[in-house]
Amino acid sequence: MRMRTKVLVLVVAIFSVATVAYAQTASNVPPKISNVQVQSNSPSSITITWSTDKNADALVNYGLQPDYGIVRQPGATTTKHAITLDKLLPNEVYHFRVVSADINGNQGISADYKIQTGKSSTETPGNGAKQGSATTS
Repeated sequence: MRMRTKVLVLVVAIFSVATVAYAQTASNVPPKISNVQVQSNSPSSITITWSTDKNADALVNYGLQPDYGIVRQPGATTTKHAITLDKLLPNEVYHFRVVSADINGNQGISADYKIQTGKSSTETPGNGAKQGSATTS
């Protein structure tokens, strides 16, 4: 009877370890980023929003050239993201892309977008001028 209990405990322990290992490797798909939008645009700040298909953190790479700076909100706890970029130069075209990583470190990265500070509308490919959207480059 004791041998049976030890074998059962060993089997349960092995199954538990295998389940944890599988759960860590099965979730190697990065968050899917969608609906990237500029919600507000003033001469010195821009608020960018986007969605992910699973909980993730939020990061925006941005700069006057495609070699970006970074603003990050750590914590993979939401699927709705918003970051405000402050102290920007007025009437300048900024490049940005959004990045979100899940709790396992899988990272989703958007396309490159361009936005001019202080403009009330921007152009999106194929749609003409559209309020609150970003332009991919």
